Amino acid sequence: MQTRQEVGLACSPLAVRLVSAIAALAATLSLSSCASPRFAGRAESEQTLSACESAYYAAADSSAMAAPGSNWPAIMRYLSARSAASQWIEVAAQCTDRFSEGVLRAAQSQYAAAVLGERLGLGDGASQSDNDGQADDASESHATEGGSDDSGTFTVTPEDVTSTSASAEHDLTGVAALDVTPTALASMALAEDRAGFVAEILTARGDDAHATLKLSAMHKSAGERLISLSRVEATADPRQKAYDISQLTAHPDRIVDPATGLTAPTLAVAEINCAREELDALSPAGQTTQSSDTTNDSGESSGTAATTNEAREESESLRILARFVSSRVARAFSYGYPTFDQALFS
Repeated sequence: MQTRQEVGLACSPLAVRLVSAIAALAATLSLSSCASPRFAGRAESEQTLSACESAYYAAADSSAMAAPGSNWPAIMRYLSARSAASQWIEVAAQCTDRFSEGVLRAAQSQYAAAVLGERLGLGDGASQSDNDGQADDASESHATEGGSDDSGTFTVTPEDVTSTSASAEHDLTGVAALDVTPTALASMALAEDRAGFVAEILTARGDDAHATLKLSAMHKSAGERLISLSRVEATADPRQKAYDISQLTAHPDRIVDPATGLTAPTLAVAEINCAREELDALSPAGQTTQSSDTTNDSGESSGTAATTNEAREESESLRILARFVSSRVARAFSYGYPTFDQALFS
């Protein structure tokens, strides 16, 4: 009788490795089913542009459309330049490190819109009608962003560039307070007073038709308003009764701009230098951050609300001052100062 023998299966090294691989794959798949925890709002915050980024991208797009080489019709370039002027002001208000860029780009756009407007023959009626439409659009856009602009919308017409009419853009009329350091405002007052003195001297000489007593008075009035807003002591008022006019008497028509080495009309150089002094005063390096010593006992939510209000007030102040300084730059362009970037940006 033959006895049945059971044959045992030998486990080869290859089979062992295969089983181990399958087990490791199964463990990996089971672990991958456990998703990492999601932090509320993290994905949204990474996808949502900040107010600074939104303003910058919008301004850059409008400027590109308004550029001479954009191949858009003149009327579209005109409207885009007007939009860009407002949008660059918003860049100055929302982006602390881009304040000077926003102001200078706004002036470039404002001047471009003025030139295109005159070329298109847009009169007061057309400009005013267009301004109303822009004001409505800007107000709606600003409301969407959750902000408010108590000083009104920054509009552009061909007459705005050389205007010396009383307004917040030209002499801070109606502005009750500014969330800016007293030192910065006092430095701006000095720049305005000096520009007014230059305009007065050039008016007396009669060498430049753009130099008028009204222009001089506008600058001096703005200087007086800035000193009032700064609330500095009378002994700290940097304005002078007279300034060195040796360069004016030597070059009443055209003068070399010491900042760039370019030759331009004397009054235009006076205007651009006034704007440069004001931009330096308002730059982060030119201002000393004032810390608040007030304590908050109402909890974290109250502290957050206070910080938000402070940021809103600061942005509003920068918006007003950006329009103000930009008007000086645009006026310099209208008096003959070069508008290309190399003359403006160091």
